[in-house]
Amino acid sequence: MLEFFDYALIGPIRWALMSALELGYAVSGSHGISLLFLSVFFNLLLVPAYHWAEKLQRMERDVQRLMRPKLDEFKAVFKGQELHMMLRQLYKLHGYRPVYALRAVAPLMIQVPFFIAAYGLLTHYEPFRGASFLFLPDLAQPDGLLGGINLMPLLMTAVNLYALNLYARQLPRADWAQGVVVALVFLALLYESPSGLVLYWTFNNVLSVVKSLWYTRGLPRDTAAPSHFASLLAEIRDTWRSGRSARLVGSLGPSLKSSYALACASLFMLVLVALPIGFTSLEDNVDGLGGYTGFFLLVSLCAALLVGIVCAIWYRLVGRTWHAWSTYAAFTATLLALAFAFVHQPDAGMLDNFTFFTPKALAPSVSKLVLDICLVAVVGVLTWWIAIRHAAVMKHAMAIVLLASVLSAAISIVSLDRRIATNLAASQPDDVKLFRYSTTQPNVLLVFLDGAMSGYLPAILEDEPQLKAQLKGFKWYPNVISTGNRTINGLPSVFGGEDYTVGGINARSQGTLKEKVTDAYRVYIDNFHAKGYEVQYSDPFWYGLVRTGDCELFNAQYEKEGKARCIHSIGHGVKQRKLAVTADKKTDFFFGLAQQYAALTAFRIAPHSLKNAVYDDAKWLSMSFAWKKRMDKYLNNYFSLGSMPALSKVDAGKPTFNFITNETPRATFLLDDACLPDDAQNTALRRKAGRFADHETQKIYETHRCVLRGVGQFMDWMRKEGVADNTYVVFASDHGWVSDNPLLDGIKGQQVFSMYQSFLMVKDFNSNDDLQSDPTWIANYKVAGLICDKIGGCQDRATGKTIRYSPLVGPVTLYETPWQPAGQTLNNYVVDAMHQNNGPVGLQASWSMEAPPDRMLAERPASQLTSSR
Repeated sequence: MLEFFDYALIGPIRWALMSALELGYAVSGSHGISLLFLSVFFNLLLVPAYHWAEKLQRMERDVQRLMRPKLDEFKAVFKGQELHMMLRQLYKLHGYRPVYALRAVAPLMIQVPFFIAAYGLLTHYEPFRGASFLFLPDLAQPDGLLGGINLMPLLMTAVNLYALNLYARQLPRADWAQGVVVALVFLALLYESPSGLVLYWTFNNVLSVVKSLWYTRGLPRDTAAPSHFASLLAEIRDTWRSGRSARLVGSLGPSLKSSYALACASLFMLVLVALPIGFTSLEDNVDGLGGYTGFFLLVSLCAALLVGIVCAIWYRLVGRTWHAWSTYAAFTATLLALAFAFVHQPDAGMLDNFTFFTPKALAPSVSKLVLDICLVAVVGVLTWWIAIRHAAVMKHAMAIVLLASVLSAAISIVSLDRRIATNLAASQPDDVKLFRYSTTQPNVLLVFLDGAMSGYLPAILEDEPQLKAQLKGFKWYPNVISTGNRTINGLPSVFGGEDYTVGGINARSQGTLKEKVTDAYRVYIDNFHAKGYEVQYSDPFWYGLVRTGDCELFNAQYEKEGKARCIHSIGHGVKQRKLAVTADKKTDFFFGLAQQYAALTAFRIAPHSLKNAVYDDAKWLSMSFAWKKRMDKYLNNYFSLGSMPALSKVDAGKPTFNFITNETPRATFLLDDACLPDDAQNTALRRKAGRFADHETQKIYETHRCVLRGVGQFMDWMRKEGVADNTYVVFASDHGWVSDNPLLDGIKGQQVFSMYQSFLMVKDFNSNDDLQSDPTWIANYKVAGLICDKIGGCQDRATGKTIRYSPLVGPVTLYETPWQPAGQTLNNYVVDAMHQNNGPVGLQASWSMEAPPDRMLAERPASQLTSSR
């Protein structure tokens, strides 16, 4: 149903909005002006619809004004069935039906689909990244102009309230109060939104002022119009001092039962459904969330039944006074939850494995405590005034929150489910062949091991002696470095060479970051295709600046021309093996999900000054579910590595180039003899014996050891199938990660520099020499030259240069950047820090750091530093 709604209504509006936005930019050359054009265009287009809605709203107000005296009289005299019969007669006399009450919200209903479409489009509109307009530095980010406080949402709300004040000439006081609540709800919803979206909605509100001036011209101000703020405070003070319970019960009156039910429902839907699932949908890495949406719906249903029973029992046990106070308390709690969830949220960065990238933003401070106190005071005053003077507004506000929560939860569930389904789409039968090699023509194979490091190889070779025979013909490089600390900045250079390092990309003035990163992948495609090779990329991370690689974009550009094709192979054919391993852990998974669900709920509604305590350095009050997600990543990738022989065939009639991604080194565990996780949930497990005394280092070592086992078994298969000698094989990584890398023992700043100690192992054609270490100082951006040399060099169309291998010349600059596109500008990487390497990784003199190691480590806790995506 939701997909049909999006397809039939929201989708066409979103397309129309984008078309108008692009047209406005084509004419003006300014993204800001294009937003203003968009707002004017659609407001003019909708003038007839607004005029019709205004007529309906005016009709509703007029008939309500005529019926109001009798309605009040009947409600004071009659109750139950008698009241129902009298109201029916009154409605019949005026030709009125209760469903006509929807006419009052006709203008809002016109705006809702446009708001949903605009929100979905402008929240992630890529051309806005890095685009400025007037005083707004980046239309894709909240403005933060008032010392970190966002100015545009406040201006938007001020304009909205001014428009309401003008329109209030023809509004009863209750409707005015309802408008105030709606304005505050929009403030909460849009406070952390990109400034481009808020600018668009602010200008819509300016046009609303114009419309209000037009519709209210010549009208005298209603005597029931709102009083000044000082009078409001005096009124609240008087009602609080005298007969609080009686005033509250009297205000809610005959609607007490329905208000109580709405209060329970809206609080439940917001706090226990919409907020936690909305937060979960922000998780960038959905590995390990298979089945989460079904679990969430089941838990939500059970929670709904429990809350419904508790609310019903409480209603039967207590009297009207407690009914009223319970309703007021739930209403206040709902608005406080909204305030704590949306107002001035700290920018803790992206969420990966339920871990924030910049958790220091959550640290408590005096300003956060003051903000919490102010929010409690403002919400308390506002809810008391509404409850005493405008009970109908409270009821309508809770209905709006309930409806918005249902819609928000539905959208989040569909979005998350789609991403999980896409992630699991590769799980197909084992007998499907994905990779092809030729037995008579040359093959080039580049395997990308995400986050692998050479530092653990000597210890692995001691503990796995069979690898020396399996890896005959290979050279491995202990002194290999990466110029980037993350996949987004380290992998492009493996394809395109030095021009695709952070420094190389930032030095190019032409093109967006997406275009420049994507250009790197084209080098092998163009050149190997030109030489007659069959080219295939499997999981090309960050192609199209999409984390898992945009295969749809890739194939639209290259498969149609017969140059290359893109597939997703991680997790392909491993479903049954995973089920066998995890069958005895279903109870752990269920309770793990339930605990994380509870922790996310607590985090969302916690005051700003307490959010860090709930986050608890990614432990989430010791209820983190990241262990399961990490285990899923490990199993998907390790089983995929082991499945490479089963997914391959040797029937290619021409040369082949294959790029294959594997992330096993990115999900570290203590492993048993079969390379299966030995400490999935109990992260405090310590073994009495191990090669490394440090627990985390032992995890990295064991995970790397199992990766090399899989590599050795694949090489056995290649020899068995007769394709080892005619295949040039490269195993390379994009970066290292924060750890006690053994090659850097004794180096000051060891953990920081370990992010740049990567992995490289190469087997040439017809090489059968013993596995040996090559001490050459080399960077992983030299991989492009090594591979291109096999076809006489590569031409890079983007730079006009020829790529060949040449010795590394130092010093080499090392770049630390955010790990997501959202952290970069439109055209360049954002550089957080720069370091240097000028020689063998085991020498202190080879390294220099821009910032002291202690400061670098203090900025990110260990749990975050190990996530070098």
